[in-house]
Amino acid sequence: MALPNDGVPPDRFELRVRFVCGALLGAFLGLQLDPATPAMLAVSVGAGALVGGLLARHFGDRFWERFLRSLRWWP
Repeated sequence: MALPNDGVPPDRFELRVRFVCGALLGAFLGLQLDPATPAMLAVSVGAGALVGGLLARHFGDRFWERFLRSLRWWP
């Protein structure tokens, strides 16, 4: 499936928006791990935000399409 932004390089603003949105998703998913200590909570949220932000920034619409497609299998 061809996505609307295929072949068009993103500008700086779009890359920042992608990173921030992915970081918010990653931080939320990091909260779902329910760590035992506050330090582990900070690590899981921080790592989730970093990984989510970088993946969303790099893959763009493909990242969100696959993420939303995977939601159909969640209970």
